[in-house]
Amino acid sequence: MLTRRTLVALSAAAAVTPAIPAFAQEAAEPLPDVVLGDPDAPVTMIEYASMTCPHCASFHNGVFKDLKEEYIDQGHVKFILREFPFDPMAAAASMLARCSGEDRYFDVVDLFFERQREWAVRDDPLSKMRSLAKQAGFTDQSFEACLTDQKLLDGINAVKDHGYRELGVTGTPTIFIAGERYSGRRTIRGVGGPIGCGKSNLVEAMRWVMGEVSHKAVRGGAMDDVIFAGSGRRPARDVAEVTLVLDNEARTAPADLNNA
Repeated sequence: MLTRRTLVALSAAAAVTPAIPAFAQEAAEPLPDVVLGDPDAPVTMIEYASMTCPHCASFHNGVFKDLKEEYIDQGHVKFILREFPFDPMAAAASMLARCSGEDRYFDVVDLFFERQREWAVRDDPLSKMRSLAKQAGFTDQSFEACLTDQKLLDGINAVKDHGYRELGVTGTPTIFIAGERYSGRRTIRGVGGPIGCGKSNLVEAMRWVMGEVSHKAVRGGAMDDVIFAGSGRRPARDVAEVTLVLDNEARTAPADLNNA
């Protein structure tokens, strides 16, 4: 069974909010980045994510797979995931990913995002997390040792605090591609592109950042939902027009927004 120390550690994680509590200022240095892809890739993509964030899971289970295949696996982009947990379970999942080691870090992240609906629940979530962790090679002992590692939790808190303090991150997912920021509670759409092309997602945004100038090349073969404005205007590459589409059909937004 999970010990009282585990619950105390997870409760401490819940206390970390963008307000930056005093104890977080004395925490360890932020944990080092874990890089997916070629460390020498010319473009860096950084995502701040909470493991219980449904929008983050949707991104990783959908658009991110295209980004990985087309850019990360080809050596054009290196990807960094930085922890920004909003609740104890998100902190716990991030801790388990870190404890799995750099070679398996993204495998564990993928597992918990793919099965998020199974464990990010109110009904005994820790037992469901334990079951998933065992699939990733954890034992009962290593699972509990990981979740009672206060130094590790402090490092994750410091990653979150750094994102808030230095980069102004307040929500997830927040993504930086070559220094360009994309953020929003839900899907990210409508990034202004070449020749009046409204790029519908981050795959197309990445093509634009990487230097594509043809709207057909930006669109790609599978991008059927792109709308062409018919304009001859070509925006600079350091300018992005972002429209956030809020889909609250499942009513999972904060309570004060559910009836807005």
